[in-house]
Amino acid sequence: MPKHIKELILLDDASKAELEKFISENDTEEDIFNLGIRFFRYGKFDVSLGFFDEVLERNPDNMEALCNVGNVLFAKEEYEEAKKIFKQVVVKDPTVIKANIMLGSIFYKEQKYDEAISYWLIAHSMDVVDCSIIANLCMAYEKKGMNFITNYYYQKYLDYSVYQKTEDYELILYKVRKLHQVADYNFDIGLKYQKAQKFRAAAEAYLKVLEVYPNHLHANLNMGAICYKAGEYKDAAKFWYMAFIIDPKNAENAGNVALAYDKAGEYSYAYCFYKRYLDMKQGEDTFEVLRVSQRAEEIKDKTGSANSHITLGDKHLANRNYFDALYEYENAKMINPQNTEIDKKINAMKVSLFPESSVSLKYFEQAEKYYKNKKFEDAAILLRKVIVIEKNNDELQQEARTMINLCYKVINYKREHRLHG
Repeated sequence: MPKHIKELILLDDASKAELEKFISENDTEEDIFNLGIRFFRYGKFDVSLGFFDEVLERNPDNMEALCNVGNVLFAKEEYEEAKKIFKQVVVKDPTVIKANIMLGSIFYKEQKYDEAISYWLIAHSMDVVDCSIIANLCMAYEKKGMNFITNYYYQKYLDYSVYQKTEDYELILYKVRKLHQVADYNFDIGLKYQKAQKFRAAAEAYLKVLEVYPNHLHANLNMGAICYKAGEYKDAAKFWYMAFIIDPKNAENAGNVALAYDKAGEYSYAYCFYKRYLDMKQGEDTFEVLRVSQRAEEIKDKTGSANSHITLGDKHLANRNYFDALYEYENAKMINPQNTEIDKKINAMKVSLFPESSVSLKYFEQAEKYYKNKKFEDAAILLRKVIVIEKNNDELQQEARTMINLCYKVINYKREHRLHG
């Protein structure tokens, strides 16, 4: 038992007496742990700490007990001491989701939003469908005034709320609906003006859309088109870049960004986005692909240093703007493919932003292990998460549904057998 934890658990005589009434030498570690949980729920925090202390005396590696020491201290509003405990937990075992969540909560209370986001993203990467973690990320990014990323997590929250609704569900649903209503109203106005070739009025309407909902794909596309037509190529690139972030698998979005940067003389960015376009058009031999390929080669020698993109990526990372950080690191990699160190930064950004791709496979593999070990309820829980995460992967969804059906057949059979046995 680390010394500073012992110093936190100093019981008065009444608490010691209450503790001794419940503990005997024959009690198991689990029995004592459960008593700690029970007294915590009763609000008897000092006695609860005493039980967790006893568990840690018997097993100093019990991370669940150590985490609950932090929970009790947090409930007592002893945040600095709680932070020390949770940090100790994540040092010993970084996979303890609760410790990462609680560290995020403490930093959020301290208005240290960047640190809060870092810990909540770690927790999110381990349990992507936990809507309470996603709601926390929404709050922190909203405090930072980063509306695009806030809305990104709002949408993710609503996508996953099929699996789990939190107490924030109605509030978030209301917020998103209001944002969409205001955005759609102004977008329709902008569209009418644009069709009438009243581009200034159209731009004013589209800017009202993007002020409240910067994630609006078509408002960004149309603003980019208006700016490009007016010869404002850097502004066109800015709006088309946002459209690319919203729909990154659309080659035309990457091509638009490249063209605008090319016209603006920003050859480093133009080259990188031409490369993205060509990567998405691999195997196609159209005139457009050939033209873009030739243009990319023409401006290749005009690209800047890869290090300048890494520096910008690091600045975005420090501000927890993972989208811009990812694309700056990717730009650096395109300019200098031999720099393998950038790969680590790119992978870290992808795990932070899109943990679903790796997590769903882990869930599926773990579910198969549970199934083989006849832990059918645990397998079904993970498989339901896979279905929510992989809404666009029909093959994996079908595999998960088939296995869930097998799990429930066994579960229902056992239930009926118990009832009639």
